[in-house]
Amino acid sequence: MQKFLMWDILMMKKRNFSFRESQEALLPVRYIREKGFSLIELMVALVVGLLIILAATQLFISINRLDDRVRASADRQESLRYFYDSLVFDVRNATSLSYNSDSQELILQFAGFTSSSECAGGSSGYSKVYHYMDAGPSGGGDSGIYAETLCLLVGSEEDVSVDPELLVSGEIASSLSFSFLPGLYGLRVVLSLTDPQGRLPDEELTFYVANRNVGANKWE
Repeated sequence: MQKFLMWDILMMKKRNFSFRESQEALLPVRYIREKGFSLIELMVALVVGLLIILAATQLFISINRLDDRVRASADRQESLRYFYDSLVFDVRNATSLSYNSDSQELILQFAGFTSSSECAGGSSGYSKVYHYMDAGPSGGGDSGIYAETLCLLVGSEEDVSVDPELLVSGEIASSLSFSFLPGLYGLRVVLSLTDPQGRLPDEELTFYVANRNVGANKWE
């Protein structure tokens, strides 16, 4: 019997079996340890995977928020640039100016101008009104800063109103105010900027516009 066991051991060595593997080979199948991941290893892998997913989600959210801020800032700058260019051009070329504090309307007169992009031919002059409306004309539409052109036609004593133009949406500006600069033939413009979606902070924008043609006696 011992001779047979020695022979078996020699044959196992020739086959490059380790002593441990030879013991496992001699044991019944039910005693051989099954190889694979333990419960702790699976839990660690699951936690690491969840952390990676959480970090990727936070990065995606941050990128989306940054993109929203950039878009909102670009929209605000574009609208304000258009409003600024329009107002500065009209104030610098107006022949007279007045401000109605009750309705908060800035009225620019252009006497002797026979044509404009808004008025049809045959006009003897026109005026332009800048104001903020909580709602669009006739109680509808969007709130915001509007510019309304009033054309004075030849042979007519009444001004013909042109459809008001929305310059700045109420989602960008929440108020508009004007004040005169004494002795400088200009005015101070103040806008309150807002963002209902909270992408940009609320702030106040102030700038100054001077008139090159109007004398002190033409400012009302």
